[in-house]
This record gives sequence, C-alpha cells and structure tokens, in this order.
Amino acid sequence: MQELEFGGMLLQEYVLGETSLERFKAEYLDKKPALIKGANRLFEHVNMESVDDLLCANEGSIHAFTRVLLGSEDLMMHANPIFFSETQKAFVDKAFQRGATIKVEDFEMRHPLMSKLCRAFETVFGGDT
Repeated sequence: MQELEFGGMLLQEYVLGETSLERFKAEYLDKKPALIKGANRLFEHVNMESVDDLLCANEGSIHAFTRVLLGSEDLMMHANPIFFSETQKAFVDKAFQRGATIKVEDFEMRHPLMSKLCRAFETVFGGDT
C-alpha cells in the first residue's frame, strides 16, 4: 500500500498536476484522452540538458545505447574511442547540429526520474511501461 501511495504522489507531482488520481481514473483512464494543461513538470528534469549529461557520463559506451539518424541514414558511431580523435559525444553533437535525430535506447531506464515514474505507472495502473 505504501508503494501505491508513493507512486500516486509521483504521478500527481510530475504528470497529473491538480487532477486527482481518482478523477483521472474515473474520467480518463481507458475512456478518453486527457489534456491537462500546465500539469506536467517533466520538462524541468527531462530535457536536452539531462540527455546531454547522460551522454557525457557514458562517453566510450554511448554507441551501445544511442542511434544517430540523419534522414533515412543510420550513422554509425565508432565503438572504440582510443583509435579516433573525435569523442563519441562530439560525434553525436556534430550530427545533431546537422539535423540528425538522436535516439537514446531505454531512456526510461537510464534516467532516474523517468525510471521512478515508469515504476509508478506500473504500480498504480498495472502493466509495463
């Protein structure tokens, strides 16, 4: 029960805002989409800076969980930074500046708050996130 309450508090704070969990379940869950303006505070914690921090902290293994797509081309990142003068992070940054899409695989497990929120969704509503 304590885990359920904690999950509900996380969802309330970061996703639902002033909409109560009970109201969300009664009015929206499996019934209709919910547009809750101003409720979501995730942008304060999950943003370009947090992705940048994640990539910087994992220099040397970024290739293992990141895809870089420029149009329909999957740009291959070098896996061994010892033999290259450019860091993996620099490769990602340059590709992004050229318009590439950067996909961080399993971000929901790599970012601490996203991980907690996913577990909260699973605890409160069931299923997998």
